[in-house]
Amino acid sequence: MYGVDGTGLIGEQAQDKAEGKLDAPCRPPAKRRSWRDRRAPNGGGVNTVAASCLMFLCLVAQVSAQESVQVIEGEPECVACRIERYLVAELNDSAFPGVIRIARTAVTVTTDGRFLLGPADLPNPHVANARGEIVAAIGRGGEGPGEYRLVTAALDYGGGFLIYDGRLRRVTRLNRALEFQRVEAFPPIGGARPVIAYDNGNYVVNGTYSLSGAASKALHLVSPDGKVLRSFGPELSRNGAAIRLVARSRDGTVLVARYTDYRIERWDTAGRLLRVYKRDASWFPTRAEEDIEQDGYLITAIHEDRDGMLWVHMADYDAHPNPGVARMPTGKSIIEVLDLENARLVAAARGDFVGGDVVGAPYQWHYYETTTGEPRLRIWGFRLGRD
Repeated sequence: MYGVDGTGLIGEQAQDKAEGKLDAPCRPPAKRRSWRDRRAPNGGGVNTVAASCLMFLCLVAQVSAQESVQVIEGEPECVACRIERYLVAELNDSAFPGVIRIARTAVTVTTDGRFLLGPADLPNPHVANARGEIVAAIGRGGEGPGEYRLVTAALDYGGGFLIYDGRLRRVTRLNRALEFQRVEAFPPIGGARPVIAYDNGNYVVNGTYSLSGAASKALHLVSPDGKVLRSFGPELSRNGAAIRLVARSRDGTVLVARYTDYRIERWDTAGRLLRVYKRDASWFPTRAEEDIEQDGYLITAIHEDRDGMLWVHMADYDAHPNPGVARMPTGKSIIEVLDLENARLVAAARGDFVGGDVVGAPYQWHYYETTTGEPRLRIWGFRLGRD
């Protein structure tokens, strides 16, 4: 069952208890064979197809496997599991006044616990340590190498960091010490931002682009020299939003969702649709992308954690009475944890935990000011606990 006490902790305990020591994370009670176990070596068909089948029959089997949909329905299977919210860090800008007070275009947590901030009204990114202290500005304003105009994406990968400047439309690479390495060209992709970076230098861009007049796809694999290697993912409707919600899976595949449909697609970067997961939830009506301004829940973020669980964040909105005006959040929200390997709902919670998305982990940021007017940025994390 869903449960939240409304004070910030999701579950039956108070927030101070949620920030204490946890029990071991809860896991689904059983494990069926995963889609990886059933797929053929090329990532398409199932391994039960006889090796001697004709090429045409093999192709039919592969297409059928790729189009199959696994439905996730019902209540959470782990009855003892609860979702807890805990404070990861509280950022302050005492050493760099103004960084936190200004709106943010990007907040990323790195694998070593640091935070990269892209302030909307400052040209260059800033970095905070795990304690929440902003310790350095990265580069400066300008258009030369190592300079920035407006940072709209920051990604952590094995070799360092990828910083995307949405105004200059170029990529800057930094090493693990956040030192400048090089500037790279960016392809002509509309409404774009990088969403996944790989160790070989390639990265995935979310935006509108079409190769040779083909139907426009949502995702694009780009090489370090700015060349679009291939476009993949769901086709974009003419009047629909170009931006998709994207998460990188541990095996390198790409998980894709859109705001108005509780449907998760798993793609590989070769452009193959490997699996579709459809959540059957009566409270989440499926709508066309053109109807995004209507009342109801929307998916706002997806993240896969280190255990392979997919965290889905959703918020409820009311349509604005005036057409063309942005919809209004009601303050209600839902978080669900999905075990895609076994097509199960592990845990779920309702609450008022609506905040900005943090790239790199199932975190949210919340801005507030102290009683003396000092700006703070709280980074909240979410985790599975056990009753």
